[in-house]
Amino acid sequence: MCDSAARGAGRAHAGTVTVRVTNTDPTNMQCRISVAGIRLDVLAAPSPQAWMEWDTTQVHQLQAYGSGAVHVPGQIPQTIMQTSILAAWIPAQHEVFATNGTESRAGTYVTVTVGGRRVSQSERLRLARAVMLATLAATPPGAAQVPPS
Repeated sequence: MCDSAARGAGRAHAGTVTVRVTNTDPTNMQCRISVAGIRLDVLAAPSPQAWMEWDTTQVHQLQAYGSGAVHVPGQIPQTIMQTSILAAWIPAQHEVFATNGTESRAGTYVTVTVGGRRVSQSERLRLARAVMLATLAATPPGAAQVPPS
């Protein structure tokens, strides 16, 4: 997964790409990718509940920041249109969260958070989206298995 994510970063941004795996647990894979002073923290969690994780993140962000006394537009998820993938960008967090799962099919829940060197918001989103797509391509829908009880 991390190698695929790194290739996605390399295709999206010029420069030497380095990758460090920070968690090898197959249910919670994590890595840090660096390219041209930009840091990407990637999490991929294959799960029968991947869609629910995505939906919960979406709903919580909207409930917490969408209306009422604490209205913070930068915390409201912006939908990223992508065939067969649910994805959204939280501008204030510089983070994409996505899944290739559905309510009835296992998938992978992915987050990509962009930090490091200052780059434009559109560049952060472009890079996070490329890494998210490469990560999901390496973890096909339905690949997550129900853990043994």
